[in-house]
Order: sequence, then C-alpha cells, then structure tokens
Amino acid sequence: MYRLKLPDAVQAASALAISADALVTHDRDFSRLKASLAPMRVLS
Repeated sequence: MYRLKLPDAVQAASALAISADALVTHDRDFSRLKASLAPMRVLS
C-alpha cells in the first residue's frame, strides 16, 4: 500500500489517532500520504 517503514507508520497512525492538525517531518516518505491524511497538513 504505502510501504512506510515501521517508525513512519507509527508516527502517521499516532497523528491520526489524536486528530493532529499537522505533521512535521523531514521524511519524504510522507509525501505519499498527503491525500490520506487530509485535513492534516504534512509539513516537510
């Protein structure tokens, strides 16, 4: 599906679980998730 590494998947799932407004990362793997994380902003 998204082929995230485990730490990245945990970070994304945690942000979704708390309904975070934004996710700040330097990891380019999150660019694949932008549509799935809407309305959360992914700042990279």
